[in-house]
Amino acid sequence: SVENTFPQPLGTQMMGGEVAAIRLGKSAELDKAKQLASEGVDAQTIWKETGFALAQDGKFRFEIDDSQASLKDMSKQTMDTNTTVKGEDYLNHPELFAAYPELKDIDVKPFKYNLQPNQFGYYATTGGVPEIGINPLSSKTLEEYSQIKKGELDPKSLMLGKVGHEFQHGVQAIEDNAGGSSPRMEADRVIIEENLPDIRSQTDLEKELVKQEQYALDKGDDNYRNRVLGELESFQTQADVALTAEERASR
Repeated sequence: SVENTFPQPLGTQMMGGEVAAIRLGKSAELDKAKQLASEGVDAQTIWKETGFALAQDGKFRFEIDDSQASLKDMSKQTMDTNTTVKGEDYLNHPELFAAYPELKDIDVKPFKYNLQPNQFGYYATTGGVPEIGINPLSSKTLEEYSQIKKGELDPKSLMLGKVGHEFQHGVQAIEDNAGGSSPRMEADRVIIEENLPDIRSQTDLEKELVKQEQYALDKGDDNYRNRVLGELESFQTQADVALTAEERASR
C-alpha cells in the first residue's frame, strides 16, 4: 500500500507510475519531483508543485482522473464463467487507456460467479498472459450495505471502484511496482514469519481433522451471522448505527 505516503486526500483516482508519466509527456514534472525529493523537500510541497508523490516502493506516482470512467453494458454477453471480453470493451476509461494501452487488450472475464462469495475479483497472470476476473455477485460489507441503504453510496460507483481495484493491479504489473496479495498468501506469510505449525506437512488424518474443524467454524460463522435472531438484530444495529431518528422512523 502507498496510501500513507501520499498527501491526503487523494480522491478516488487511480495511480499512474513513471512509465505512464513518460508516455503522457510528464517527464519534466517527474524529474522535478525527483530533484525536490533529493533535496529533502517535504512530500506535500512536491505533490502541490509537481502532482507526483513518492511511494513506499521508492517509485513516484501521479493521479489518473477517474471522473469520466464507467462500466460498459454487458447485458448482451453470455453469462458464463469463461466469457471473455477485452478491457476496452468492459471499462470506459480513456485516461487510463491513454496511459496504459496494454490494458485495452487485457482479457476480462466479467462473470466469474465461481469465485468465493466475498471475493470480488482478481488480477492474475497465467502462462505470461494477464487477465482480470470479476464476480458481480460478490457479497458486500455491512458498511457498504448501510451506505447504500442511506443513499450515501451508489451501487454502480461501488462496482466501478472494485473494478478499478483490479485494473490498478494491472497498472502495477506494467510499471513493475509493488503488487497486491491475497488473504491466503498473507496467511502463509504469517505461518512462515511466526514459525507456526504448517498443517500441510501433517498426516492425512490430521489434515482431515483440520478440514472438519474449519468446516464447523465456517458453518458456525454463517449461522452466527444469518440464523441467530439476537445476532441478526445486533448486526442490523451495527449496520444502522449512523441512521438519524427520521431515517430510523421511515424504515
